[in-house]
Amino acid sequence: MLDLPGTDPCAFEKWFDSRTWQGCHPWEIVFAHPHHPHGIMFSPVHSDRGSRFFLSVDTLGLYAAAVKMALALVGENAPLELARSEEILRALRSDDLVDIGPFYDQLRLDELEERRPGAGAWVAWEPLPVLRLASAMTSMGEHA
Repeated sequence: MLDLPGTDPCAFEKWFDSRTWQGCHPWEIVFAHPHHPHGIMFSPVHSDRGSRFFLSVDTLGLYAAAVKMALALVGENAPLELARSEEILRALRSDDLVDIGPFYDQLRLDELEERRPGAGAWVAWEPLPVLRLASAMTSMGEHA
């Protein structure tokens, strides 16, 4: 895409409709951590309703930057759609619930504290399951 003339919409249209960029990430303008699917993606969208820009962000730590970009584009009257905008705004207002843990798409507790000092005090922990040995259950008359 960098080889396209910046003022030739026909060249862009031809490139956009081709398959030369398929499988690439020409729209990823901010790279994310390797454990997350994408950083901030900014792409043109053509539809029956006309052309517009599509801005998306999949990494919680990049939500604020993506919203700043969206506001700047809207300030310039760019036709824009921000994917999952309500979810992003809830997260930025701290009106959401996030999963804390070590697994994919979860926020580590130390990351939460780093990004929002004191937020760890608001974490609602799920109760730990009660574990019993199968032999203890059968001696108590319970079935395993």
